[in-house]
Amino acid sequence: MKSSGIRSFSLGAFASLAASAALLTPATARADLPVPGELSLAKVKGWELAFDGRISTFLSVSRGDKQPATTALWQGIQDYPDANGNITDSRLRSGFVSNVFGWTLRKQVRDDTVITGRFAIWGNVSQQRDKTIAPALDMREVYLKVEGPWGAVLAGRNMGLFGRGGINLDYDIEHAYGLGHPCLVINLSGLSGPIAACGHVGHGILFPAFNAQITYNTPQFAGFQFSAGIFDPAAVQERSFDRTPYPRVEGELSFKVPKYFHAEISGSWQRLGQDDNLQINVDSLGFAYAAGVTLGPVQFGGAGFTGQGLGIYSALENYPIFSDDKFVLRHQSGYLGMAAVNFGSTKIAGGVGETLISKTANDPPGAFSALNFPRTQLGISAGIYQGVFDNLVLGLDVFRATYTFNVAIDPNTMAEFTPTQTVTFINAGSTLIF
Repeated sequence: MKSSGIRSFSLGAFASLAASAALLTPATARADLPVPGELSLAKVKGWELAFDGRISTFLSVSRGDKQPATTALWQGIQDYPDANGNITDSRLRSGFVSNVFGWTLRKQVRDDTVITGRFAIWGNVSQQRDKTIAPALDMREVYLKVEGPWGAVLAGRNMGLFGRGGINLDYDIEHAYGLGHPCLVINLSGLSGPIAACGHVGHGILFPAFNAQITYNTPQFAGFQFSAGIFDPAAVQERSFDRTPYPRVEGELSFKVPKYFHAEISGSWQRLGQDDNLQINVDSLGFAYAAGVTLGPVQFGGAGFTGQGLGIYSALENYPIFSDDKFVLRHQSGYLGMAAVNFGSTKIAGGVGETLISKTANDPPGAFSALNFPRTQLGISAGIYQGVFDNLVLGLDVFRATYTFNVAIDPNTMAEFTPTQTVTFINAGSTLIF
């Protein structure tokens, strides 16, 4: 079973998505911690040029159980165990939001019409654990946007609509200046893109990813706004779904009461087919939701998703368990709850989330002897964040991940058992924003 597709959809972009959302959409609240903004460079012939970004570095220390012997290496947390069968590792990496440098070009072409161009690159302080390999740069945002009284049209590469409410919630309440789950401890060969962090992705919420798109959003009316777009479709080569006849369609309906409340529901659909069997066509379908409340110094909210052919970390991820051996799509769902208390420039936050992956009718009715996958992925998190000066935030967060697999057969005793793995991550670092 190939592993080159696992989590390569955007290991750096879990972080970058949240940053982009904060820069482009109103946030619920961030207390008195620094807020991403723009620094104006010049204004020539009506065009205004500005830039923004952030720099983050974290020490991430992990310790826990090794992978169960009956599970594939690309499940749970892969690392090399010691003589006692435990895994212990230390990495220096970027946080949930990776290192960013972006340029925004904006012009008021009419009294009621604005044209915006955006180009942003993302990079991380770590890559493969090889002293001679430099970190990769990732082009996250390249788009043109036209806004008027009729709404706005965005064409180019930007975050997806499906599931962005959940990852924005994770950013706003807990991991804007933290790390959370690191996605990977070791870097598998064949992975593309920078290595950043996941926050709560894979443990209650999905990552929307950044894709080429043409998206329209309505003007806000009584707090409501609707967005819909067509997206460059994704193939799932791990299960031979290489044929993508139509663009992916995503949509979102949002409602906001500025500074106090926000809620989003979103959906996704894409048709996939197989080149070597034209009779096999499937539909990836998803529904996601999120809501957040701010009452003075207190923030809380929840998010979740459900659907088929979605994935564990991102919708339509190139993953072996996307379908069963007869190409029936698996069902995935998740939920996440979070809360935070703000004391001036100090924030204390925490959350709990779980992703569930269902068996199909074609999977073994009893124990798995091969290709076992997690039945649930549970994540419990907590963190404290302290603003220093005007643009620097220090963060300390903990993430405890527990993977419970389907019932398996022990190859030594041939008895049935339920494999589990629990790993705890302690992350400490700093974030500079400008």
